[in-house]
Amino acid sequence: MKIPSHIPSLESPEVSPQCKQIPNPPDIKVGLKDKPLRLWMKYYGQNYHNLSKEDIKRVVATYMAQITLVDSQIGRVIDFLRETGELEHTIVVFISDYGKFAGNHGMIGKTNALYEDLLRVTMIFRIPGLKRGKRISSLTELTDVAPTILEILGLPLPA
Repeated sequence: MKIPSHIPSLESPEVSPQCKQIPNPPDIKVGLKDKPLRLWMKYYGQNYHNLSKEDIKRVVATYMAQITLVDSQIGRVIDFLRETGELEHTIVVFISDYGKFAGNHGMIGKTNALYEDLLRVTMIFRIPGLKRGKRISSLTELTDVAPTILEILGLPLPA
């Protein structure tokens, strides 16, 4: 598999087909009706009100293309580990630090609001010998990652 030479952008060929699959965004102003002032400030400060629905769809499609690129590259790492016989001897951890609105709540990027879109992010562990497919709905934080791995390995936490 060839590594893409760029990160997908609005001009990328990968984005155009994805735009057709993105649903029309909701009317942003209606979505802000009962929201805190800081969201109104973010909306107007970033000129969201000047974006057409097609503009928003292209931004969301670009975000989705970037996720697709990362996913394919993680797949390459897993394939390499499998081909070299190291997958069953390797703990793989994939985490994200925050999410993005991607058009939800009338927003595109991120802000200091506490919506599920920003808070519920990917944290995937692949650990040889442990049952697959377990989902944890309780709160976890990035600070939980190192102690969890050390516990799995039977190593003490550093002082």
